[in-house]
Amino acid sequence: MLAELNWWRYVWDLNSAWRGGHAGGQETAAILAINPDWVDRSAFEPAKMQGVGEELPASGWDCVQYKGVDIPVPRLDVDVTDNGWLGPDHLETATSEWGEQMLDAAADWAVDFIEAYRKIKM
Repeated sequence: MLAELNWWRYVWDLNSAWRGGHAGGQETAAILAINPDWVDRSAFEPAKMQGVGEELPASGWDCVQYKGVDIPVPRLDVDVTDNGWLGPDHLETATSEWGEQMLDAAADWAVDFIEAYRKIKM
């Protein structure tokens, strides 16, 4: 039996304030905690989501909106955003302290989960 641990998603459940989008403040904070030299703050710009038509603006990574209703329209990331950023977490919110808190919490939780998972009788 296989379990998939994706820190980016499960930290949302550890702290709802850590919920983030793709390449936004959450992921940038993690990279700042790992190596701040990898982050070019001069390249920060607003998220640029692209819809699939004039009447169907993007409302998320895999959704467009029509008359107030979100409709799933799975697309490749390059078809959704020009600069890779998508989500509610602005890049300017990223700090190395936030990244350290998230990564430490994610690692501690993962260790606990692995120990509990090892006890499964297969």
